[in-house]
Amino acid sequence: METPDTERATSMEAPLTIGQHAAKAIAGLDEYLWDPQRLIVAVERHDREQWSTFEPHDRWVWIKGKGKVTVLKVRDAYLKNCDQPELRLTLQLNSTIPADDQKLSDIAAPGDRFIVFSAVQENAPDDAPTHSPATPAGASVFSLNTTTASRTQSQTPSRQPLQSVNRQLSIPRTGSRDEHKSVKLEHDSFPSRDLPRRTASVSQRSHGLQHANGPKAASPNKVSAAKPSQSSAADDSAMSDAPPAVADESQDYQPRDLGNPFAASQEDEGQIQMRGRPLQDLTKATAPERLEAGVQAGLRVLSDVARSLEELIDSADAQAWLKQIEATRKLAVKTRTVVGVVGNTGAGKSSVINAMLDEERLVPTNCMRACTAVVTEMSYNDSNNEAARYRAEVEFIQPDDWRKELKVLFEEVFDENGAVVKEVSNPDTQAGIAYAKIRAVYHKHTREMLSRSTVDSLMKVKTVRGVLGTTKRINERDCSDFYRRLQHFVDSKEKGSEKLDKNGKKNTNVKREFEYWPLIKVVKIYTKAEALSTGAVIVDLPGVHDSNAARAAVAEGYMKQCTGLWIVAPINRAVDDKAAKTLLGNTFKRQLKYDGNYSAVTFICSKTDDISRTEAADSLDLGDQMSMLEDELADVERKRRTLSKQATELTGQKADRTAVINQTDDDLEAWEKLGDDLDDGHIVYAPTKTKKRKRASKTPAGRKKRRSRSDSDSDIEYIDSPSEDLMSDDEPESNQNDRSPLTQEEIDKKLDELRRLKKDARRERSDLEDQVRDLRKQIRPLEDRAAAIDAQQNTLCIAGRNEYSRGAIQQDFAAGIKELDQENAEEEDPDNFDPDQDIRDYEQAARDLPVFCVSSRAYQKLSGRLKKDNDVAGFETAEQTEIPQLQAHCKKLTENGREASCRRFLNSLTQLLTSLGLWASDDGTGAKMTGQQRDAERAFLNRELKRLENALEKAVADTMEDVEATLGEQIFDKFAPAVQTASAGAIPTSAGWGAHKSEGGLHFMTYRATVRRNGVFQGASGLRDFNSELSEPIYKQLASSWEKAFQRRLPHILQSFTKSGTGLLKHFHVAVADRCRTRGHGVARIGMLENQLQAYQGIFGDLAGAMISQVNEDQREINREFTPVIGQAMEPTYDACASESGIGTYKRMKEHMTNHVSQHRISMFENATKQVRKSIMSMCDKVRKDMLDRADSIWVNMQRDYMSIIGGVNIDTKMPRHERALRRDVDDAIGRADESFQQVADMMEEELKGFAKKDGATSEVDGMEMDDTGDVEDFESEEEEEDGNGEEDGEQEDDEEQATDEERDGTRRGERAGTGPAGDKDEG
Repeated sequence: METPDTERATSMEAPLTIGQHAAKAIAGLDEYLWDPQRLIVAVERHDREQWSTFEPHDRWVWIKGKGKVTVLKVRDAYLKNCDQPELRLTLQLNSTIPADDQKLSDIAAPGDRFIVFSAVQENAPDDAPTHSPATPAGASVFSLNTTTASRTQSQTPSRQPLQSVNRQLSIPRTGSRDEHKSVKLEHDSFPSRDLPRRTASVSQRSHGLQHANGPKAASPNKVSAAKPSQSSAADDSAMSDAPPAVADESQDYQPRDLGNPFAASQEDEGQIQMRGRPLQDLTKATAPERLEAGVQAGLRVLSDVARSLEELIDSADAQAWLKQIEATRKLAVKTRTVVGVVGNTGAGKSSVINAMLDEERLVPTNCMRACTAVVTEMSYNDSNNEAARYRAEVEFIQPDDWRKELKVLFEEVFDENGAVVKEVSNPDTQAGIAYAKIRAVYHKHTREMLSRSTVDSLMKVKTVRGVLGTTKRINERDCSDFYRRLQHFVDSKEKGSEKLDKNGKKNTNVKREFEYWPLIKVVKIYTKAEALSTGAVIVDLPGVHDSNAARAAVAEGYMKQCTGLWIVAPINRAVDDKAAKTLLGNTFKRQLKYDGNYSAVTFICSKTDDISRTEAADSLDLGDQMSMLEDELADVERKRRTLSKQATELTGQKADRTAVINQTDDDLEAWEKLGDDLDDGHIVYAPTKTKKRKRASKTPAGRKKRRSRSDSDSDIEYIDSPSEDLMSDDEPESNQNDRSPLTQEEIDKKLDELRRLKKDARRERSDLEDQVRDLRKQIRPLEDRAAAIDAQQNTLCIAGRNEYSRGAIQQDFAAGIKELDQENAEEEDPDNFDPDQDIRDYEQAARDLPVFCVSSRAYQKLSGRLKKDNDVAGFETAEQTEIPQLQAHCKKLTENGREASCRRFLNSLTQLLTSLGLWASDDGTGAKMTGQQRDAERAFLNRELKRLENALEKAVADTMEDVEATLGEQIFDKFAPAVQTASAGAIPTSAGWGAHKSEGGLHFMTYRATVRRNGVFQGASGLRDFNSELSEPIYKQLASSWEKAFQRRLPHILQSFTKSGTGLLKHFHVAVADRCRTRGHGVARIGMLENQLQAYQGIFGDLAGAMISQVNEDQREINREFTPVIGQAMEPTYDACASESGIGTYKRMKEHMTNHVSQHRISMFENATKQVRKSIMSMCDKVRKDMLDRADSIWVNMQRDYMSIIGGVNIDTKMPRHERALRRDVDDAIGRADESFQQVADMMEEELKGFAKKDGATSEVDGMEMDDTGDVEDFESEEEEEDGNGEEDGEQEDDEEQATDEERDGTRRGERAGTGPAGDKDEG
């Protein structure tokens, strides 16, 4: 018998939820419920009294299923479990009986994971025990107490309310069923102080609130979302048990229906566990477009969250979160994929680029040295300003760079006495080229003026001084205007570009103009080409050995960062079997080997429309196919000629009929006049007859046009000239006295005869016209077929040559790599070199090489451009030109970089949003632990975090130890042999420069030009680089080991850090999670941190990828350091050689060179290797620091998250109300983010493209100030000339140009202000 105290204790004991019962009954419940589509059905047994002595959870039959399962299937499963198939029973849901065909998805409300039925035997007595009707409709969690317990609960208003599933269920655990039993079942509900009692009726949550508010005011312990009829039935049942209301004077007052705020605001367990899942799934996407759409959605989420945090001005936490949000935003950057384009002069680089950008003329194509000297970068124009649809930035070199080059140019132009050397008259000599370059910039200086000038005086010229170190911007809406303005900067007025006079001769008296191209460092063009829309940057590289050091540095810098390298050559060179090997020199291929850029190479064979069918048919073995086409063409031509001949003959006959008709018209006119005269009473005679000898008819082309007087259906007839064809010798007729007068009858008879003759001639002519028309209809298809066969022959030859060239280039390129590999391997280890052993799969290397055979002219013509050019034979579709395939290849090159950049942002965003969610869900009450428990948990976490920190640091140390060991083995240990080899070859190499020309030596002028330029000179005979030639043995000996270390071993070592780091985080989390389950607190929120592990794994992967990219980028810089060190060591001898003059100069120069190399050869090579070793170790230190910093950042985030949840460090029971509200706003924003990311995940491909365009409409560039106040003439200011007349003329020209500029600038300012030139408002 229970005592009052016992009864009171029982009534105060918290009932177990259905979720807690399910956890006891079902092993692996949490893992099963990980899928949001899965449900748990609990059917209370019809004979539950017999199970009262068993475990409480055994009173239910537990059934797993999904939403499509029907009530009938649930009942069948229950009967099968009971082993009583003949039993007749029904399943009741809150005192209602759902239909058998009703699905569980129709019963369960969104987010519900548990549905509870009561099995009721149909023939059971009326007093049979049934499920307590106290459970309100729509509740997914309810008390399992009996009716007595419910009544007891209603009598204790101070009892705390039950919580919904998401608050009562733990986050997924990984323990056995026994472990679950050992966990103490605590009543996890809101503290009573957070829910103060207001009235007695409100505190009676099991009955009173239900009676007052109906279904919406039900307990938050929802079972299902019942139909409206079911809800009404449940309400009626509940109302039937309600105590009678006491009538009083306040009976008419109806309180407002507040509903149940907890049922709407609290998510269930599965939703909490699934929060962030769409973002995690999106991170695994492979399509760059989907990832980029996810980045855009993520940026909007960050903005939404930041707006709420910005209101917490006084909160240090909020400010810290804002800093993290800003740091995450910076990761959402558009990656640049640099593609370098190289090729010899005349290879068609500019034409290929223009076609790929879908522009007729964008990149200058017709200039001489300017085109090959200026580095031109082309990227996508993100601006939405139509007036700046085409943009360019022309960057000029710095004054110091021009001073250095000007000094070298002076040394070429002037001798030691300051006089101009005579070679300047020959534009092909180095002196002539240098002089032309000086005159291009200082166009008003004569030869005499230049001889009196110095470098310092020329540097002070105002025009040049105003250009150096500046950037000129060009903005145009039309491509032709843009091209014209850009051409003014980059075009040169050198030999070959002179203007012609009216007689077609070169105009030698053209006024010189200031030319910019010698001063240009780089030209950056921005256009809306689709091929560049994904981030590709096309760079037209002139070469890295430009005479201008600044431009050479720019070209070298682009080469280091190139993701792709396109090599353009005319296809007629690729037909040669050995052409592919010689397109790239060994030095260039070796640099590709060092940079790891073999896979980045793409060959482009240009000018495929330039073909000789005879040569192609013979060389490509197309004889049979061409013969078939030739035979068909000959047959078609034979038929066409036959029909054409017939048509010509018929046309002549038609002309004869026309002549007869015309002559008949004349006769009719004459006889009709005779009839009129006879009617007037005159005597008339027959017209004088002449003998007409008709000549052979000629072709219609020789006949004159004459308008017929007849009623013929043809207005114009072609007749023979009477003087040539119809009239001949006229024989005199007899005297008029011998003729008899004509009668009316004779005249009428003659007129009838002439009319019949005309009618017959017209009929015959019409028949001939029909025959000619029919013949021409037959000829036209034959002509079309002949043209088609001709085009087919071209297509066949072009396609055959393309395929042959593609295969030849692939095989020859792989053969070139193999030769270089074998050469390096033999240099590195001659004793163990085996030529039969392949270092790599060369067949795969050949297959992997992209080769495009393109026709820029055909593509432009098919695209509707080049309207003045003829059609290009052999191309019917744009795809046959292979330009569209090249455009797709350009976009594909950007995919890896775009994917990596987007994942880096999304991984960081996942970690940030999860941490923010944990912070936002903290209401300031802290963990529900005593002070002693909190201290114990805090100490435990500190110990585990310290272990994690030490383990991460050790993982970094181990990784870098392996990295340095690999570098020592593969590179550092090989420095000594490489120095020895280079030292031994230095003296013969330097002596070869001064050898006789027959032995490969240099001409004196070339030798001197090279030493004047610190050992590097690009002349007419090609490039000479003394420094590279000296360091060549080092590069050869280190090539294979360098590639092995940096391209294979180091990436593998750095990637292993991802696995080890992620493993450490998992071990840490498991230890903390086990502690929480054992102690029974923090379990509900510790599961949220499991989602962080995947984010951290992605972050570790990004870290490894970033380190690999950093190492690869740094090593590209480092492997180029050997040559500069050699160059620095050679500077003294270069200066000594350049200073020599007079008799015996060349001999003394060679002696300087030989002596210096002999004395310093060992030290300069050792210094070069020491510099490289130092740079490599600095790189390792930088990588180590970055890895430690990033790992520490992860550790700090984990410390904050775990300590705030488990350690109870954020205890603040006095958190202001507005801060709690703003935290809820942040939490809501994070919750809404899933919808945005899920929308991106569900988008179709076309939707993604539209999404990207819509979100890319606003860009950073739009906020950039487009400086267009200066035009081409802006830099044409006054020059400081020594010649007074020249200065005055220059001032007058500048004043006129300045006035023009002021007018133009005023117009632009008016346009920007919204008015046109006439003051009209600019609607644009």
